[in-house]
Amino acid sequence: MQDCLERQLVFKGLESSIPKRNSSFYFQATGQRIGTILNSCSTVVIALSTSFYFEWRVTLVALCFSPLIIIAFYLEQKIIAKETQGHYKSLQNSTKIAVEAINGIRTLASLGSESTFHKRYMDEIVPYQKLAQRNTHFRGLVYGLSRSLMFYAYAASLYFGAQLIRKEGLEYSKVFI
Repeated sequence: MQDCLERQLVFKGLESSIPKRNSSFYFQATGQRIGTILNSCSTVVIALSTSFYFEWRVTLVALCFSPLIIIAFYLEQKIIAKETQGHYKSLQNSTKIAVEAINGIRTLASLGSESTFHKRYMDEIVPYQKLAQRNTHFRGLVYGLSRSLMFYAYAASLYFGAQLIRKEGLEYSKVFI
């Protein structure tokens, strides 16, 4: 009997400690984020099932673009994250220099070393600025690609649907809802 009670107490202790250890996981899996994910998934499922019901061939044409769209959005997010991280480090170092100069402004002015701090500040900012200017064209290309692929998918689907209507004599309401 005593052994059974001890097992129950140990089990209850473990049970109560599990949510405490994984509370950050539970917090991340609830709230607005989970709502957004469920909303997106349900939208995709409803849209695909409806489009497969009416004309499956047009749906397959549109689905051919989905891997490209996903890859383009992923690349865009990676580029933005990389650029933001570099910008943050550069700004952090240059801000340290600026704060140092502002805190010792009287000493700086009396020694006449404003140009030294200005040079240090610019040496910290300019390399990042040049790198950002160099990557601007690639960033613009990826951004334009990720934003335009949806319209290419629409155009291909509409063109293929129009060909089905013209060549196979399908009803307009069956192809385009």
